Amino acid sequence: MIFLIPILLAFAYRSRGGAIPLGSDTLARVLFWVLPIGLVSGYVCHFQHLPLWLALPCAVMAYAGATIPHAAEQGNTPQQYEGMGYITEAMLILILLPFYLYLASTNAGWEVWRHFLYAFPFGLLGGVGYWLGYKMKYTLRFFGVTWCVPGDSSWGELIGSFLAFSVPLAILGLI
Repeated sequence: MIFLIPILLAFAYRSRGGAIPLGSDTLARVLFWVLPIGLVSGYVCHFQHLPLWLALPCAVMAYAGATIPHAAEQGNTPQQYEGMGYITEAMLILILLPFYLYLASTNAGWEVWRHFLYAFPFGLLGGVGYWLGYKMKYTLRFFGVTWCVPGDSSWGELIGSFLAFSVPLAILGLI
């Protein structure tokens, strides 16, 4: 399961970004971002021995993060890569915020806190993912869907979400 989480969240974020058009941004956010984040957060809760109900506020905060305007930052300039790094960092902080608040309220020891604090910097890697995405020269198609094409933000969404969200949440489910 730990190897499926990064793939699931990367493709969920790309689906939310328009790979699978639903005609409604709200519906896409709920189906392709809130539900996967809720499931993965529940997985993290289970393996971190935290209450499973924490997955619900994580999912709600994922929705809040998905509403942060970021289309202007999804371009091919260093300033836009940096901007997407800040946006993906804010989105990751929002997803992890319920964990931080719960741990603070329970006076959890450093051995628990450190796992969640180590996840914090991964959000900035979203900008690196967008930079790498614009370097891709291939079209990614499978299951009848064109997931990514060269020269637009689609590869950045896939790689950026993998680095900024998928990897840190998978690691939290592993340790």
